[in-house]
Amino acid sequence: MEKIVAEHPQYLILRFPQTAGRTENPHTLLNFIYSRIARSERFQVWKNARRNIIDVDDIVRITVGLALEEGVRRECINIANFSDDTIVDIVTLMAKIIGKSAIYDGVDKGDEYPIDTQRIREVVRKCGVAFGPEYLELVIRKYYGCLARE
Repeated sequence: MEKIVAEHPQYLILRFPQTAGRTENPHTLLNFIYSRIARSERFQVWKNARRNIIDVDDIVRITVGLALEEGVRRECINIANFSDDTIVDIVTLMAKIIGKSAIYDGVDKGDEYPIDTQRIREVVRKCGVAFGPEYLELVIRKYYGCLARE
């Protein structure tokens, strides 16, 4: 698909990692984890897996920031958090936020996929997006904290 898009003289390809936002799609990573914990269902967690989580609202802010830059064309740009988290940490944090224990079997599988975010660092700073140590918790609370009370 990217090859087809790149044939256009003014193309811009934006790549996103695991996106957090409001969706009823049960197959997103965070919705999957939430539903298993909320329903007290046992599931497998790949202990060596790491994932990059970003809030859809931050994707919009960064994308707008890029669009305002002059000459942003003929590029493939990763829009992602500057760090990733282990699946175990994501599951643990989700369980804490929704107030239920996660029932899972840790499996010695998984990997990480490094994402080059150098291109967006200045744009992120200008947009005021803060990818700090509390980012994942803030994002999970934003979208799943209210569900804990339902």
